[in-house]
Amino acid sequence: MFINKIHKFEYDNSLLNFEVRKVKVWQYLRADIINNILKKKGEIFQAIDDKKDHTSFSFKNKLIYIYKLFRNAMFYNPFFCFKTIDKIVFMHPRKLYYKDKFIDMYTYTFENDKNALIIDTSMDENYRTKHYRNSFIIVCMYLLRKFYREKLSSKDHKSVVEVENKIKDKLEIDISLTDMFDKYSKTFKAFYLIYYLLFKIKKPREIYLVVNYGLAPLIKAAKDLNIKVVEIQHGIIVKHHSGYCYPYNSGLEYFPDELYVFGEYFKNMDFLPLSQDKIKVFFYKYFFEKYAELNIQNKVIEKKKKILIISDANDAGGMYQTFLEHNFDLFQNYDIIYKLHPLEVFTKSYEKCHNLKKLLKYENFSLEKKQEALHLLLKECEYCISYKSTVIFEALELGCNVIVPKLPGWEDLEQLAKYVNFVDLDEKIVFKMSVKSSKGFFIKSFGEDNFTTL
Repeated sequence: MFINKIHKFEYDNSLLNFEVRKVKVWQYLRADIINNILKKKGEIFQAIDDKKDHTSFSFKNKLIYIYKLFRNAMFYNPFFCFKTIDKIVFMHPRKLYYKDKFIDMYTYTFENDKNALIIDTSMDENYRTKHYRNSFIIVCMYLLRKFYREKLSSKDHKSVVEVENKIKDKLEIDISLTDMFDKYSKTFKAFYLIYYLLFKIKKPREIYLVVNYGLAPLIKAAKDLNIKVVEIQHGIIVKHHSGYCYPYNSGLEYFPDELYVFGEYFKNMDFLPLSQDKIKVFFYKYFFEKYAELNIQNKVIEKKKKILIISDANDAGGMYQTFLEHNFDLFQNYDIIYKLHPLEVFTKSYEKCHNLKKLLKYENFSLEKKQEALHLLLKECEYCISYKSTVIFEALELGCNVIVPKLPGWEDLEQLAKYVNFVDLDEKIVFKMSVKSSKGFFIKSFGEDNFTTL
């Protein structure tokens, strides 16, 4: 795989320690850089961009955006939290509606923690929570970065150009890094200063976050103040994930101190830049409650002639939908539910998907937009078709048979061969039962003994 070549190139040229303005910019922007190289190489595709760029808004929408940003900065400012805390929790931006309010399923454990300062990182007003917002931090970053007028030194500029040339020579890819490193080294410094002040004032013992990549200034500020940083798993972690795979390196400056994972299965990942004792299983409260709801008084939910298909938000050129349509003659006796990815719902990209429109012509095919419906569907459906999603593991825990199409990069899931059914793109699906795992192997949610409780 080409990404292995990138990792070797990264190691040979000590790029994780490459600095501009004393900021390790490659380490900071690594996930974006590697994904950009892979896209240029045709190794991955990105069908959806979840970053709403306010610069493309109309003038009216820009004013609304700025108004909401400053309003939240004034009234939901974490600096104005005066209670005594021992931890700060940064929520995932995407939310779901649960128990009459919007929550982040990954940090849901902290919802009623009186010793936690919870900061909502979402800018989408449709998912408002009662918590403090990071708007003040963003406003300060923009202002500080704007007044940071120091130009890139000739030494830094020369070293960046050398890296660009090496990438062109060794990886045969043209990529521009100068403007990127210039902008984001300033961004890093601005964010670092604000986070450092926040943590210095609040004095937390621990900081919890959901996605580490992109949060290097936060992690660096916390570590400089000897505050432990813990990342909570939010998605599937596989060998070639650019946010987690560091095959030649450990002890990175901008990586969390510990990683809390869903189950024992995820502990054995030697590609992570952490020692084994720093990878711990945690109590996934949201899944635990959903599982309990589906098993109240041992209530039996009978399997129905249904197949749940989990959309891959960044489907490689529609291969997923083409694969499904190719096999649709096998689905005639089933109700087919196509569960959209939260990004597709958020961006409404599914409305323009040509391959999906083809599938909608079948009478037994329907779309499901609500994330809240997922676990009941997994409990009801005989089969789940999914690719590189944590739904694979939730399905196995809920007794659903799993089929994984061999899309690009499927090899990262080969260790699941004992539990799921892999199907070649040019082969017909053969429906068969998945091998059952011991309960809690993939997602620990059936008791609080012998694992980390947040």
